[in-house]
Amino acid sequence: MKIELVKYTDGGVKLVGDAARLSGFPCDDDKKIVDIMVENDYGSILEHIYFTFRVSDISRALWMEILEHRIASHTAKSQRYVNYSDVKYFDPNFSSGKAKDVYDNAVKNCYKTYCDLLELGEPMEKARYILPNASYISAYWTINARSLINFINLRVCVRALPEMREFAMEVLKIARKTYPEIFGKIGCRKYQNGGVCPEKKKKCAGVI
Repeated sequence: MKIELVKYTDGGVKLVGDAARLSGFPCDDDKKIVDIMVENDYGSILEHIYFTFRVSDISRALWMEILEHRIASHTAKSQRYVNYSDVKYFDPNFSSGKAKDVYDNAVKNCYKTYCDLLELGEPMEKARYILPNASYISAYWTINARSLINFINLRVCVRALPEMREFAMEVLKIARKTYPEIFGKIGCRKYQNGGVCPEKKKKCAGVI
């Protein structure tokens, strides 16, 4: 998994401060304004700040879950126009070597069938249907700060899909480094709710 921040809104803290004052917020301290916005979930003003990530070596299964977060822009490597003969896929870390062998054989057979179809003259747009969810993809992902907070709240949860949690934790690390004023106190919902998880019936460590 590789995640790179390729572009972000520069001067975002001042931008939020200026926007808040324009709306009548009586404060000249930009950092204090941001802290109040985050602390009290006045998130709409944070939508002026954007992040663009380039992600690669993530599974198509994970990408489908990321697409559930609709307040974002997505551009993924095409399976219709790009040749996927190169066998690269996600390993979900099975509990036994036998299970891993079964999995590897099945995935490699899918790729072999894909290549066989291409050799028979079938176009990539048809052959791609045999490719597994484990196939690695690359994509650009642009998301505003408010939506990114929501994404992190949900996806760093200890019950999240392991690949998704790894992705979300890395994104949080990058976001905190870029804008500690906004993301320094952001974590899972239990972490931000003072130790109270909204999914009360399930065990939660509340770790970020």
